[in-house]
Amino acid sequence: MGLTISLPLGKQGGVKDLVFTILSREYPLKLIELTNLIRKRYGKAVTFQAVRKAVLELVGERVLVM
Repeated sequence: MGLTISLPLGKQGGVKDLVFTILSREYPLKLIELTNLIRKRYGKAVTFQAVRKAVLELVGERVLVM
């Protein structure tokens, strides 16, 4: 089992990076709140489903706990 480090890359980062960045500063948030923050703060056209998928992947990787 290898160690994977995900570093937030700001506006160029993927959805998982943005979710991690936001939740490291503001917790807890609902999925819709995360989606709206990514859209407004980072100017990304992201869907609710993409944010949900990213959160579930981070939970599966044990980065987030539900």
